[in-house]
Amino acid sequence: MNVIVKYMKKRRTIMLFISVLLVLGIIMGVVIAFNTKNDFIPLLTQYKSNIKGLTFINLISHFSILCFLLISSILAIGIPLFTMTFFIEGLNIGFLITIFSLTFKLNGFLFALLFILFTNLLFLIFLFLLFPKCLEICRNVIGRILYKKDNEVFILRLIGLSLVLIFIAFTAEFISFLISSHILNIFHFLLK
Repeated sequence: MNVIVKYMKKRRTIMLFISVLLVLGIIMGVVIAFNTKNDFIPLLTQYKSNIKGLTFINLISHFSILCFLLISSILAIGIPLFTMTFFIEGLNIGFLITIFSLTFKLNGFLFALLFILFTNLLFLIFLFLLFPKCLEICRNVIGRILYKKDNEVFILRLIGLSLVLIFIAFTAEFISFLISSHILNIFHFLLK
């Protein structure tokens, strides 16, 4: 735990920037949910019957997003995409909490918090830890291109690091899927 705190303190400005993006996304999600609540309330009844399928879709989408962001961070385009991901995840969180709260009141709020805790929290933590690393990768790639340094060893290290991070991401998302689908089925009664 001490290592993570040191890691976060070292990259305080980056963490503050992506935290602000996440909060802005949450605020925007709340506003959108209030403006479109009548359109989405009927869809929540379909959601209640397909919780396990949606947690699996979350697993696939989170894993593919992480892989795409990691690979695209080798190019300069990955960094803006990464920042957009924080905003979109915040939008998702704000929208889900608000729409469930408006539809199912306190029970919906509790279920939305559980849903976000078990499906998005691990993903967001991994994004927070991965973003500075991807910035470093992008900076190194640009520096290698500009200064024409020996790239063979660097590319091998980059591929190895990418494979390790993809494996960690997949493992974390798979564990999150196994836990979340069971727990959300247990707390399904909140949506009645």
